[in-house]
Amino acid sequence: MQGTTRGCRVLSAVLAAGLFAGGLAWGQANTKTQSAEITAESMTFNWGTNEMVFSGGARAVISGANPTTLAAPKFTVKLSEKQDRVLSLIAAGPVHIEIVGAPDAHGVRARITATAKERAEYAEATQKIVLYGGAEADYVSLPEGPDSRRAHFTGEVMEADLNTSVLTVTKAHLNVTVPLPPPEAATPSQ
Repeated sequence: MQGTTRGCRVLSAVLAAGLFAGGLAWGQANTKTQSAEITAESMTFNWGTNEMVFSGGARAVISGANPTTLAAPKFTVKLSEKQDRVLSLIAAGPVHIEIVGAPDAHGVRARITATAKERAEYAEATQKIVLYGGAEADYVSLPEGPDSRRAHFTGEVMEADLNTSVLTVTKAHLNVTVPLPPPEAATPSQ
């Protein structure tokens, strides 16, 4: 019976870590269901510290309102005492994150792809995601095509504050592409 209880706790912890990635990706989106698939060469769970470590090509694929993929050689997840929330996540680099966001006020969805050479960190207490070391992020409005809005950010450190919706980039560089509206038809002279 004790093995069954431990197995349920591990499964619960894995699902909590997967659901975290959806929250990490887009500020704790409200959805009725989400599913996660997490793969790695190995996973360890420490019941004493409520910490999970995924090593060797770790990858989390989250389905739901805001599909998210997180990939890194290793990520460490710290769960709450009840194992019902992710308190922190540290992904050792190189890190790759891809998110499809919810529609904005104009109904436009976007795909954001971000990478960091060193690591990525998330903390529930601060609601911040920080990318360290050669951070890059690409934004493209969907559906992707010649009229898509695009932005490419680079910097040494990128910090996204999910509470305030503020992005801060150190040693920043930004390229933006915004399609221009078609020229208005010339009006006939009177």
